[in-house]
Amino acid sequence: MKLGIDFWSLYLQGWNIFEFLDYAHRLQVDVMHVGVQTTDWHIFESLEPAYLQRVRARADELGVALETGGCAISPTSTAFAQQGTCITPPAECAEANMAIAIADVSQLLRIAHAVGSPLVRCYLGHGGDRHSALPLAAHIESMLAVLEQVRPLALELGVKLAIENHGDLEARELKAVIEQAGPDIAGVCLDTGNPPFMGECPFLTLEMLAPYVITTHVRDTALWAHPRGAVAQWVALGEGSVGIERWLERLQTLCPSVTVNIENLTGSPPRVVNYLEPDFWRDYPERPAVDFARFLALVRQGQPSMGAMLLPPQGVELPPEYRPAMVAQQRFDLERSICYCRETLGLGEK
Repeated sequence: MKLGIDFWSLYLQGWNIFEFLDYAHRLQVDVMHVGVQTTDWHIFESLEPAYLQRVRARADELGVALETGGCAISPTSTAFAQQGTCITPPAECAEANMAIAIADVSQLLRIAHAVGSPLVRCYLGHGGDRHSALPLAAHIESMLAVLEQVRPLALELGVKLAIENHGDLEARELKAVIEQAGPDIAGVCLDTGNPPFMGECPFLTLEMLAPYVITTHVRDTALWAHPRGAVAQWVALGEGSVGIERWLERLQTLCPSVTVNIENLTGSPPRVVNYLEPDFWRDYPERPAVDFARFLALVRQGQPSMGAMLLPPQGVELPPEYRPAMVAQQRFDLERSICYCRETLGLGEK
């Protein structure tokens, strides 16, 4: 299987696309998975055709394949609002937001085609859409409307929309979205780190979505019991307790042609999965008990992470002393994770 890295593993580096490509080449990975639209910084310093041609030429020269993506594509999602569009109140801006979303996704498809990416990673929104003013079904409906409008362009360019399980949709829900949108234009960007935060077993997520997976975001999770339910924390590959080695072996069996893109996100704080409280089930009222039982089994056999990790304060500006350490930690953890994939599972074609 191909081995790649997702740019969010290195978001504090502040690199542009050429610096990311050079780094991927130094690490001898097969794929660089990058965002074209981000809320933090612009990796692509221009979207003009000549610039995109330079990007593709450099990727070809280095032998690094590109996968590109954007952000939320449901125009009713609050995550869509955070990208700079007006959706408050949604009724007043619904038509304008739909037009913006269609234009954004169309542009992302054209950029992907220009740089040689076979896909555009995207997502509905975020977990807050499960209890927003509009029901989740309305957000799904608006996303499907966008996908239907860009269908002709996606087919013309031969680029698929890789919809991520972004903490917004359960596996069953995302499967239904792909089947309704059409697997000819839509597939799954399978993320291993988001399911535990939703109380979903990553093995169930994989097994249910496997027929539609076209790329991945892979990271490990330490999972353990807590008085309110469980705690989940993202860690470097091989240092969690959800069975990531078995998960990757299962991925190799079910989806042998997809890329394992490492997306560590170490330095993120632990999060309580409060399944012993009523508020949790407000978001997942129809989850089958047999599905949740698989998650509980992981919790019961899990344990806290005992590795060293810098966890910066949340919601405040980082003290200047933190940033260099966090920058170094990102590269250190990513490179250890790459070694784990190569040495433990023999991943990578180089």
